[in-house]
Amino acid sequence: MTDVSLTRRSARTAALAVVVALPVLVGCSEVEPEASSRDDLPAGVPARPAPTTPATSANELTQDSLPKPKALGPRWKYRVDNGSVEDGYVGNGTPSVARHPREVASALSPMGCRPVRLPVPDSALEVTYAHRDGTPAVGLLVSFPDAEVAARFFELRADAVRDCLDWPPARADVIVLRDTADRFVSVRDVEVGGTPVWTEGVQRDGNRVLFVAVSGDDGAATVAAALS
Repeated sequence: MTDVSLTRRSARTAALAVVVALPVLVGCSEVEPEASSRDDLPAGVPARPAPTTPATSANELTQDSLPKPKALGPRWKYRVDNGSVEDGYVGNGTPSVARHPREVASALSPMGCRPVRLPVPDSALEVTYAHRDGTPAVGLLVSFPDAEVAARFFELRADAVRDCLDWPPARADVIVLRDTADRFVSVRDVEVGGTPVWTEGVQRDGNRVLFVAVSGDDGAATVAAALS
């Protein structure tokens, strides 16, 4: 496949929870359900446990496995997202957070598009970034048993976004910027609901697939730099 021209399908109704992306990548760290702070629970009903602190690595994946801030461009730095019990998730005090592989496979089915069942990775690690101007970005690296499974994951995920362009019930506003055998870059937007625009890049390398998402519709250069 070769690079394609910009293509757009207007959103119809509900807001798109983008998948990169980024709200999905940032907001679903590996945690238990939110703890209850109520003192009036019925007798015998235990309070829900507080979120557990996620690990800083995932098997062979470490923070250094993902792009360093300088790879995104000038004035980018790591960002620590500690979340809160009220938010339903917590961080670990570092930019690097292990993610539950099965949750990641489910969350990366592009919302607003036709659902797709993706292979579950062996490991998943998320790293968060911020530009000096406050623009957030997130990287997510997933690894699989072999390159064949990673290739199937990559192609199924790309197919799901391509399908959004021609699927009438789609609620996603999609622009495809790059579509090649090992790299897929898109911009996704919504018409209602206030969800921001995100530029997302996906790249396959052997048995690993890297996602990088940057807030805004002008993040193509940042995403391309991070994937290089």
